[in-house]
Amino acid sequence: MKTLSRVIFVGLAFILLNAPVRAEQIVPLEVSVQASEANPRAVVFNGLFDLNPSQEILEVLRRGISLTFVLEVKITKKRWYWVDRTLCKKSEYIRLSYSPLSRQYRINLGGISQNFSDIEQAIDLMSRFRNWKVCDYREINPENHEVEARLYLNTSRLPRPFQVSLKKDSDWDMDSGWIDVKIISNGA
Repeated sequence: MKTLSRVIFVGLAFILLNAPVRAEQIVPLEVSVQASEANPRAVVFNGLFDLNPSQEILEVLRRGISLTFVLEVKITKKRWYWVDRTLCKKSEYIRLSYSPLSRQYRINLGGISQNFSDIEQAIDLMSRFRNWKVCDYREINPENHEVEARLYLNTSRLPRPFQVSLKKDSDWDMDSGWIDVKIISNGA
């Protein structure tokens, strides 16, 4: 009986140690939100993400298929007597494309587009958000408010043939998931 349990233990250990480990493709490094009284008076989001697209995603991009990433930020007010109230929710669409003719990567963000000669520069710009306006100015603090953010690849904007085959493929699952965002008070 002891031999059987050892064989099972060694077998399970072997399976777990040799299982493929999928690295996170979007990892939040620093995220914060602050109510800024400076020009413009607004609640602003600052974030730094580590984006690691798979080789399959980069190959599809090099073939001319545009990728759309979405940054969502949600601010809720905590209430003990009722369901939490959503004060504001904002989404920003970031479109990454490649032109094989000019061999340039292009990012469209908030109506502004910029070209890059290599993918690393483009990903670096896509992974940084500085003073991005979430909503008009209001007092927010960690005791009464909760802020969550999410950055993900919007696969619904891909051509239909890709959407059908993506259901089974985890390489296309680029999503940071909802993460808690640090609230920086005005006095800090």
